[in-house]
Order: sequence, then C-alpha cells, then structure tokens
Amino acid sequence: MKRVLTFDIGGTKIYSAIIDSEGQVVSEVEKFTTPKSLDEIKNILQTTIAKYEQEIDAVGVSTAGAVNKDNTRVISSTGNLVSNYRELDFSSLSKLPVFVENDANCAAWAEYKIGSSKGCPNSVMLTLGTGVGGGININGKILTGATGAGGEIGHIVMEPNERERCGCGKTGCLEQYASATGIVRLAKKYLQEQTEESQLRSLKSL
Repeated sequence: MKRVLTFDIGGTKIYSAIIDSEGQVVSEVEKFTTPKSLDEIKNILQTTIAKYEQEIDAVGVSTAGAVNKDNTRVISSTGNLVSNYRELDFSSLSKLPVFVENDANCAAWAEYKIGSSKGCPNSVMLTLGTGVGGGININGKILTGATGAGGEIGHIVMEPNERERCGCGKTGCLEQYASATGIVRLAKKYLQEQTEESQLRSLKSL
C-alpha cells in the first residue's frame, strides 16, 4: 500500500501527516505556525520531507491559492501567505514525485472519495479559514478551469463599492467578509465607527 507525506499549508498553520492509499492517517500529525518568509516555509517542508523520505512514495501539498496545470506551483496571489510564495517550485523539494493542489480542491476531492459527498458526482465545497476557498466537483472531476483557478469562490465580488483591496488585488471579494481575517476587519471597522459616532455625539452635547 502506497504512502504519501501530505502537507496542508494555510495562512496560519502548516500541518503534515502520512496518509495511505485508503485515505487513512498512519502517522502523527505535525503542526507548525506558518512562517513569515518563503525560506522558512521551504525549510519546514524540506526538513519534514527529509525526515520521512525513506518511508513514503510521494509528497502531496494542499495549499492556499490557485495552482498551475502541472501541479508544481501556486500561480495566484495569496494575501494570507508571504508575497513571494508563487516563487516556490514544490517539485524541487524532493526526488520523489511532488503533487500540489489548491486546498479547497483537495477538501472537495477528499469529501467525494471518503467523506460526506461520497457517491455524489456533483458537489461544491466551501472552506472558511484565514481566507475563503472553494472546490467544485463535476461528474467526479475537480473543476479547475483554464488556468487552475476555476473554483476560487472566495474571490467572487460581493461588494463593488468596497474601498479596501483584497489580497488578490480586487475589492469587495467574498473573502473580505466571510473569512476569519475578513470578520476581524469588519469588527474593527464597526468598533471604530461606533467610537467616532460616540465622540461626535459627545462634541455636539457640549
């Protein structure tokens, strides 16, 4: 039975574990705080791969951001990761095969194969975390689109009049309102507006 060392790379945490071909976790799950530099992220990946390289058949990476058709690197902006994250060529991390895919696509495929949408050829997966991701399964295949960004639900524009830019460069994306960072941003904005309104009322009462 084949075993794959898997990584889940998000804006806050990086998880790793070995999974067998039946989808079972067969090792300890390791957790790292996502570093603020590309070199540190690369070091975590390389160190972990070197630790298990003799026990595995391949490396799988689930990551934020749209992934190219060759499944070797991220091609879109990922505002919740370091700015030069797209420079990382994952295939260079090991002599073993390294396969990279968008994290929401991975989640959608896992649910289809062994999870709650097993047996359902058409389904949509929405992931809520530091950002907002989406995975679309059509007729038992992940919809990636022409460039690999087919399921990027988090960057559907919900509010065209929004002034603050999303990490992708656009404004008004769903991610700006429904992600953990988006909710924190809105809460701070609301509190600031309430404070300013209260101060204004105090000035008018003088």
